[in-house]
Amino acid sequence: MRFLAIPLVALLCSCSTFGGPDYSQIEPGYYGGDGSSPEQAVLAVGLNQSGPAWIAEKYPGSTIKMQALAAPPGKKRYDVYTVEKADGETVQVWFLLSGGLSDLKP
Repeated sequence: MRFLAIPLVALLCSCSTFGGPDYSQIEPGYYGGDGSSPEQAVLAVGLNQSGPAWIAEKYPGSTIKMQALAAPPGKKRYDVYTVEKADGETVQVWFLLSGGLSDLKP
């Protein structure tokens, strides 16, 4: 058990050093594109910014039908929402997933 614990501790400690973007100097808000594709993905920065909140503001009266993770191997990760707009049209809205526990700064 001791042999397993040492590599596990080393792995956990190294997770905090993996370089993700440092968003600590950026004002909370929404950045990027209009969410219509991976290339135009929205980036939500801040605890109060979320995909559903952005969608509700951009598409009033819409309904989120589905949320999925798109994570092609070796590429960026996205939250993809399937949204039914108030007029009945269905669209996909892309949000870039960045960061995680390794990006938390003390």
